[in-house]
Amino acid sequence: MAEGKWERAGLVGAAIGVVAAGAAAGVAIERATVGRSVRRKARIALDAAGPYGTLRGTPGTAIAEDGTELYYETEEAEQPPTPAEPARRGRGWLRRQTRGGTGPAARPLTVVFCHGYCLNQDSWHFQRAALRGAVRAVYWDQRSHGRSERGRDQAAGGPVTIDQLGRDLKAVLDAAVPDGPVVLVGHSMGGMTVMAFADQFPAYVSERVAGVAFVSTSAGKLAAVTFGLPAAGARAFRLLAPGVLRVLGSQAELVERGRRATADLFAGIVKRYSFGSADVDPAV
Repeated sequence: MAEGKWERAGLVGAAIGVVAAGAAAGVAIERATVGRSVRRKARIALDAAGPYGTLRGTPGTAIAEDGTELYYETEEAEQPPTPAEPARRGRGWLRRQTRGGTGPAARPLTVVFCHGYCLNQDSWHFQRAALRGAVRAVYWDQRSHGRSERGRDQAAGGPVTIDQLGRDLKAVLDAAVPDGPVVLVGHSMGGMTVMAFADQFPAYVSERVAGVAFVSTSAGKLAAVTFGLPAAGARAFRLLAPGVLRVLGSQAELVERGRRATADLFAGIVKRYSFGSADVDPAV
C-alpha cells in the first residue's frame, strides 16, 4: 500500500516536472521570437478599436433566482432605414428584415454573448468592435465574474452548478431581450451555460432562438481531455485540478495580484495552449 502511494506521488512529481520544463521552454521561445518591438506593434494593433476592454454599452441589471445581481450591457443597432429604403433595396431585402415581426423596425434580432470561466464580457472585445451598430447585442458577466455580484448562494456556502448558470442566462434574456429573435453565443463555460439553458427551457429555444454559436466548449467528457500533455501530466492535472481550483476560488485577490506579476512569464504558455496554430497575429 505504502509503495503504491509513493509510486503515485512519483508519477505526479514527474508530471509536474514535465509541465514545469515545458513552461520554461515556452518562456524561452517566447522571449526569443517575440521581441519588444513586435509586442509594441501588437499593442498598437490591439488598441485600434479602443484599448482592450474599454468598449461599453448601456448598462442594465438582471436578478437571478437567488437574488444575485447580474450585470449586462446592451448595444443597439443603427437606426432603421427611411421609408424609401425598402423600395430602393428591393423585395428580397424587405422579406429578410420582416421575418421577426411586422416591419423593418419591429422585433430586431439580438445577439447575446456568454463569456467563459475566469473571464468577463470584455473578452468579446474584437467581436464587439466588429458588430457595433450592425446588430443589437447584449454582453453580460456571469455570476461572481466581472461587474456581476458574487453569487449569493455561493457566498452562503452553496455550490454553483451549470444548470444554475443556465437559469441566470434566462434572467438576463428576460430583462434585456423581452421579445424578438435571439442568437446565443457561448465560449467555454458560456457554451455550457447556453446548453443548460436550452435543456431547461426548450419552449423558449423553439420559439425565440434563431441560432447558436459555440466557441471552444464541451457538452461533457472533459476528463478525457489531455490538454496536449503526456499521459502522466494529464493524470496529474485531473488529480490536482479540483483542489487547486477550490483554493484559487477562495483567494481571488491573491490570485489576481499573482497573475499580473507573472503575466510576461506565462506569455509563452498562453501562446502555446490558447491557439491552434503558431501563425497567429501577435495582436490577438
